[in-house]
Amino acid sequence: MTAFGRDELLHAVRLALGRDDGLDTVRDWEGVLRAAIAERCATLAWLRCGTAIAAAAPSGITAGFRTHFATNAARMRLALLASDAATSALRGANVSPIMLKGPALAVRLYGDAAARVCSDLDWFVPAPMREKVH
Repeated sequence: MTAFGRDELLHAVRLALGRDDGLDTVRDWEGVLRAAIAERCATLAWLRCGTAIAAAAPSGITAGFRTHFATNAARMRLALLASDAATSALRGANVSPIMLKGPALAVRLYGDAAARVCSDLDWFVPAPMREKVH
């Protein structure tokens, strides 16, 4: 048995896409939050539709979306600090990495690093510099 139904999943995805119409038809807000978390789009839903969620959902659900976003934002700040430290160390060894994915990409895609729920960082290091990295 799934923790949420099709309707809850559709509402979660619509919120992540920035579509806040139809929230008056939500019957199971807990299911919407569970679906958004399971499908890794709760932070994006809050970023794009937080005001609408706060207006339509019960206060506990609103707090759940907000807390999920804040927790992810804190994790992204730690990832940025780690990335900065690693980049500084590499540059000290005359290696110039290019960040391909991570918080910087999330800012370009979504306008906020906290919208990204993955905390991995993918870098490209030019072939002649890779031995230095190892």
